Amino acid sequence: MWDAVFWDLDGTLVHTGPIWMEAERELATAHGTEWTREDGLALVGLALTDTGTLVKERLKSDLSGAEIIDFLVERV
Repeated sequence: MWDAVFWDLDGTLVHTGPIWMEAERELATAHGTEWTREDGLALVGLALTDTGTLVKERLKSDLSGAEIIDFLVERV
């Protein structure tokens, strides 16, 4: 018998990719920068910590990686 089941809903029951990309565009706009589809696709499948770091670098943001993650997660 199993003690637990892990289920990744994204891509099976829900499709959040477009929602994440919209949140990324919103953050980029707040930084006066354009966010492209390619920018968003480059983040697909990454850990949130890696996403925070890459977005921070791409936007040249004063926000910490953790603050960027919080911004994105709150919107998604």
